[in-house]
Amino acid sequence: MTKKQTAFVGALAILLTIADTAAKLIAIQILPDNGSIPVLGQIIGLQLHRNQGIVANIAIPMPIIVLLTFAILGVLVWWLNIAWKNKQQWVIASLFVLIMGAGGNLVDRIAHGFTTDYIILFGRSVINIADVMIILGVAGLLTAPKDK
Repeated sequence: MTKKQTAFVGALAILLTIADTAAKLIAIQILPDNGSIPVLGQIIGLQLHRNQGIVANIAIPMPIIVLLTFAILGVLVWWLNIAWKNKQQWVIASLFVLIMGAGGNLVDRIAHGFTTDYIILFGRSVINIADVMIILGVAGLLTAPKDK
């Protein structure tokens, strides 16, 4: 990955974080508390879900979630610094996407006491753009080219 491609991914991550924040605010104001709005049949819809847990709604007290998230973000920023010094563009891009996604959900959690999910998949799982960014960031790290 070139520096220009890394910069593009970084800019895209910033735009997606802004879009996710706006979508969360709109979802809280507009989406009903019960039921969903189909977008693509049963595959994708819109539904407000105030996620007070972590992955798969695992219930953990909010202060612990916030502290753990800050700790994980600290480690990720430290890793990003190392990747930056070593000019590992793929790792830099992946970490930045992951950090922006996790940071977006953390801000939502601190501001509202929950993470706002609004995209329902297959009538079962409700996620948001930040969740997708976290998954893509982790996938990028898992598929990053090894150092030469």
